Amino acid sequence: MDTQNQPRLYLVTGASGYVGGRLVRDLHGDGKRVRVLVRDAKKIKGQSWANDVEIIEGNASNSQDLDRALAGVHTAYYLLHSINAAADFGDIEAAMARGFALASEKAGVS
Repeated sequence: MDTQNQPRLYLVTGASGYVGGRLVRDLHGDGKRVRVLVRDAKKIKGQSWANDVEIIEGNASNSQDLDRALAGVHTAYYLLHSINAAADFGDIEAAMARGFALASEKAGVS
């Protein structure tokens, strides 16, 4: 697919959270093309924008999911946290952020 003449694509992670959901709403309201990466698409069903964005269901700690989510993306917003995941959430956070940065670079995200 030729994406050169299409509007820029924005990826938002953490769209099921408060900040991510508001960002998606605002980007969509500004006429932007938006894709979201969520672990569970059911968690965003009630959002007013849910039917108007591209939804990728996956996990940000999975490189294949990140590759799918970041393909063709111009700008990506990383709004994830793992605070309740485990006692070593700081290590989990750092690993996820590094993985996201590497996948973004590989995908050519601006």
